[in-house]
Amino acid sequence: MKRCLLYFVLLLALAACVDKKQSASMGDEALQTVYDSLPPLAVGMPNEGVAGAVAGCDYGLLMVAGGCNFPETPAAEGGTKRFYDEIHVLAPSDERADSLAWRVAGRLPHPMAYGVGFSLPLGFIVVGGSNETGALADVNMLRWIENGTVRVDSMASLPIGLTDCAGGVVDNYLYVVGTTTEPTRRTLAFRLDWSTAVMATYIEWEPLPALPDGLRLQPCAAECGGRFVVMGGFAPKEGDQPARLHTSAWVWSNANSQWQPLPEPQTPDGEPLALVGAAATALPDALLPDSLWPALAVCDSVAPPRYPVLAVVGGVDGPTFESALNNPQPDYLRHEPSWYRFRGTLLAYDPRTGRTAPLYSHSNLARAGAAVVADGETLVVVCGELMPGRRAVDCGRVARRIIMR
Repeated sequence: MKRCLLYFVLLLALAACVDKKQSASMGDEALQTVYDSLPPLAVGMPNEGVAGAVAGCDYGLLMVAGGCNFPETPAAEGGTKRFYDEIHVLAPSDERADSLAWRVAGRLPHPMAYGVGFSLPLGFIVVGGSNETGALADVNMLRWIENGTVRVDSMASLPIGLTDCAGGVVDNYLYVVGTTTEPTRRTLAFRLDWSTAVMATYIEWEPLPALPDGLRLQPCAAECGGRFVVMGGFAPKEGDQPARLHTSAWVWSNANSQWQPLPEPQTPDGEPLALVGAAATALPDALLPDSLWPALAVCDSVAPPRYPVLAVVGGVDGPTFESALNNPQPDYLRHEPSWYRFRGTLLAYDPRTGRTAPLYSHSNLARAGAAVVADGETLVVVCGELMPGRRAVDCGRVARRIIMR
């Protein structure tokens, strides 16, 4: 955690600009939620970012590894998806000490997207993912070296390749949920005691029981209050069975060695919440105003006690996406970005109740497959899909601060 904090202290001093036009007006008039723009990240071509990258930090520096896009021919015209192995680091610019810049500081063993990353005291761990060859079982530790590069070391591989990964760190365990590609698609879960597995390839991942409701592509998962929570995702159309969005949520119980159901996530209006292409992470406590806490709490007290909740960033619009899965149209990839209605509102989500509360809205949060990193006070969002087949270069962080009027 200290390694991450150094990076976010740097951001406070060097953030490129603050978009005051979309500052939140919730809570105290002087204390507002803002979106700070960071340098854009283009990969493969000047105006194309990536989706499915993983992000974390080591020695106070933000790292973004892998990702994919369509750099040559747009997806709507039948373009081929390209996967990347670059490890980008956001660091002080070589040209100006008071600004930040992205630079390539290393490479993964294979091009990869749709894996999951974990920021640990020992380094930034990247697990799974996929490329044009299929799902990957790779597990690598990324560490910043004083000569300005990132060292990549292999760790204990997964028992089988997994893509569409999500995960969380609970105590000494890395928890991962993902989907196989061969010989059939299955959603599996594993965990690894990272305290004994560093640089020891003979340590094996422990398989967990499969999630009760079958195949789950593009799920969300995170640690919340010392528990590993999985929610969202979808099951594709198979034969006569229509595609369906998962609105269920599950928590792993160490005591019973099984998955236990949680209340289904709800929109702020009380409707089932589809979480596909979204990212979940522990919500920095500083981003949750006291005025919104009663909307999440179990009790109806005016000042209920606070406990950890999750941040949910981005994701597709459930009805639009489900309709496209079950009734595909030839012009689906040719609409304007606004037609797809990606979620541009940052939500606070309480797994205990299933309730959500809107925290902040910004057009650059309306992304699917974005990489998200949380710290004690801020939330960083990197790239992601602007719409199906098009990647955004925008990067930024959400924070609360006093705005002088």
